[in-house]
Amino acid sequence: MGNLLESATQGVRKQSAPINLLDDTGDIAFEEWEKRVRYVKLTHEDFDKIIELDPEDWIKIVLYRNEKGLATTKLFKELFLFCQRTGQKWDWMPYIHGPYSDKVEKGLEKLETEKIVTTETKISRDKRIYKLHEIKIKNDAKALWEMLPESFKEVIGDIIKEFGDISYDDMIHYVYSAYPEFAVSAKKEF
Repeated sequence: MGNLLESATQGVRKQSAPINLLDDTGDIAFEEWEKRVRYVKLTHEDFDKIIELDPEDWIKIVLYRNEKGLATTKLFKELFLFCQRTGQKWDWMPYIHGPYSDKVEKGLEKLETEKIVTTETKISRDKRIYKLHEIKIKNDAKALWEMLPESFKEVIGDIIKEFGDISYDDMIHYVYSAYPEFAVSAKKEF
């Protein structure tokens, strides 16, 4: 194929990587739709087993699985994707930094007040890093994790694998591409 292209263009068009002719937004949206359909089906039968868990429990579970801690935006985005992929309803709405849930905000405030989570401040766009506070609390979060049905563990595990090492900008791009209706009020920071 390379020789055919070279002979057709007489070597005029030489490049090391293919040109990206289309933005990946549509691909991301479709990929996320497929995940959402799959995970909602997967977790449907187990939904009644987790009905008593509140947003604070899910925050603890997600922080337990992200041992290094999570910045505010990433924590919100991972919880948002979890809700979208499992059909949980936490009244998400568009906001300045993308999807926002008052339930998550109040859950974080409660967990901070009760000293279940600690925060570190860093100098960057996302100024707070949330972590579980101490061993006893980590053990409580571990117990929550262990009681989860496998279907929910799979969803959380996949989200953490997908977004664990992704940059702030890439995370924002993914969520806004997959759920553009939540980017309406978003403001770009420079």
